[in-house]
Amino acid sequence: MLRSFVIGLVSFGLTAVMVLGAAAQGPGIIA
Repeated sequence: MLRSFVIGLVSFGLTAVMVLGAAAQGPGIIA
């Protein structure tokens, strides 16, 4: 249970980093 929580937290963190990185580079990187 704790392991799945940690995995979810890490995946959420990685997603947030990628979204923030894409936003910092501009909307063109998403298209």
